[in-house]
Amino acid sequence: MAEITAAGKPAILIPFPHATDDHQRKNAEALAVRGAAVLVHQKSTDGQQLATAIKELAGDRKRLISMSTESRKLAKPEAANTIVNLMEEIAQ
Repeated sequence: MAEITAAGKPAILIPFPHATDDHQRKNAEALAVRGAAVLVHQKSTDGQQLATAIKELAGDRKRLISMSTESRKLAKPEAANTIVNLMEEIAQ
């Protein structure tokens, strides 16, 4: 998610349903509810449905631009520095 949002890219996300604590779905939902991504559940799709979703999205430039904008809003480019600063505070 960090790379997608840092690059401001729209995405179709298919989370692995057996990931620990269902974290992939939760992360995908966080982008989807903000309009930065489309969430596709692995269990309820097949190759044809995915191809259709890709074609629909690729043909909707306005939506792609909107998704890119929303994706960029979710980026946390300062995250690494924030973590390092917190670690330094804790270490002192």
